[in-house]
Amino acid sequence: MNTFDERDPNAVLRIGSVLDPETICNEAGIPDEGLNLAGYCLSVWTPSAVADALKKLGEPGTPMNYQLDVLGSDSERELIALFVVQSGAAQMRLVMPLADPSVQDYLSDCTHRGRLRLWVDNQATQEVAIVDLPGGVRAPSLLKRLMEESRGVPRDRRVLLELGRALCPLDGVRSLISGINVEHAVTVLVCERPAIPS
Repeated sequence: MNTFDERDPNAVLRIGSVLDPETICNEAGIPDEGLNLAGYCLSVWTPSAVADALKKLGEPGTPMNYQLDVLGSDSERELIALFVVQSGAAQMRLVMPLADPSVQDYLSDCTHRGRLRLWVDNQATQEVAIVDLPGGVRAPSLLKRLMEESRGVPRDRRVLLELGRALCPLDGVRSLISGINVEHAVTVLVCERPAIPS
């Protein structure tokens, strides 16, 4: 698993990936007939504090919020999706180039199913939780158009890495929940291999 050494142990930077339905079924031991139910997931290797908080999503009394934004870069017409999920004081920030085919597959699947799905791997316990965020994408037609415009646009992995490092500190993204400060955060660069240069 790819990691970066950061100064703050409460705010880390990781590389994640998109899992297709077949991979999910193989990993989770789901029979082939469950392929359609599985959909796509973002696979994220997270510190325990973030993994434990995300597992509580949907439980009564758990404050949560999430947002999906599309950012422009100085690179040639490159668009980057920033998906932020917060559960209590823990936040996950997913940085995804819209031109990446696997990211497009994931976002198209989420739009179709009306939910965003995460495959959260706890780095301390190796326990895995599949987390569904109901509601999906708020502006699906706009997202679809932006993805179409992004096809074939060259991807600059260094831009992705710079953005990830800028967002990595605890205060890199504001809290999505009023009255609750972010105490733990993981920033994840979602991309196809080869791995991002250091």
